[in-house]
Amino acid sequence: MSASFSFRKKLSEDDCSAIAHALKEHKLELSSEVFERLCDAVGQALVWYFYNRDGKPSSKAETLVEIKRLQKGLANLSETARYVLEASAQHTLTQKRFDASGETWNLWNALNAQWSTGKGIDFELTGEHDNVPMPSLCQFAVLMLKESCEVALSGKFPESKRGDELDIVSACVAPGGRPRDYTKHELVKDIASAFTSATKHKASDTPHGPFDDFLTACLKILNPDQVSTTNRKLIRAALYK
Repeated sequence: MSASFSFRKKLSEDDCSAIAHALKEHKLELSSEVFERLCDAVGQALVWYFYNRDGKPSSKAETLVEIKRLQKGLANLSETARYVLEASAQHTLTQKRFDASGETWNLWNALNAQWSTGKGIDFELTGEHDNVPMPSLCQFAVLMLKESCEVALSGKFPESKRGDELDIVSACVAPGGRPRDYTKHELVKDIASAFTSATKHKASDTPHGPFDDFLTACLKILNPDQVSTTNRKLIRAALYK
């Protein structure tokens, strides 16, 4: 792990230049706004990996204990705490990104349509057609988490045609815990998602192809001494299994 990377959520100019060079080598040109969002997404993915790279695999039992702990925490959240969270949400980077994305009203309509069926949360339109009020999304997220905990702890998918044969936790957690290279694979998935979203090109495992070289530039931010070689095996393991 590069000491210079530390816990930064923003990439340095040199890091961004290396990413820009990798894209330019394959004639992938992005607007400054899209490129900035791409670098932000890569930075967030690298920070997640930095914090989780040494994490121990979670077994089914450990996962259920974690979910139970979260469920209790959400259930005991005071109204004051909810209010503080909702007020704080207005000042988050997520709020700023929503406001700048131009897609927020579409998201608002989607959420309202999904949760106004009487089975979930019914949002009231505020007349603010320019953005999604983050406090409402924060409240939505808290209630959504509580419902998700209930589903996970119930031991089955709701409305599953297979009934109790399908254990939701077992379906998500590999026997004995997460795969050995879980965090690295999740990092590659996040970087691939950011790459595809920005360039509109599929993240393929072609040796020294657009995504392969892009991934190399990203991984070198973590380890500048990494030898420039193909990431085909890593890409296949992360994206094709």
